[in-house]
Amino acid sequence: MNDKRIPKEAAGLSPEDITEAPPPPVLSEDQQHEHDDEIADEAGRQSFPASDPPGHY
Repeated sequence: MNDKRIPKEAAGLSPEDITEAPPPPVLSEDQQHEHDDEIADEAGRQSFPASDPPGHY
């Protein structure tokens, strides 16, 4: 069966191969805090003016 919805790059791979992602990096508490701050800052910039929802909604 040739399913055209499957990208060529995924042909012949098992579902486990396709869905398996590397684990997220382990961050120190300070690094995690800085990362969370960056995400909150970006959401704030994307939600200006206040009537527009952030881009990740």
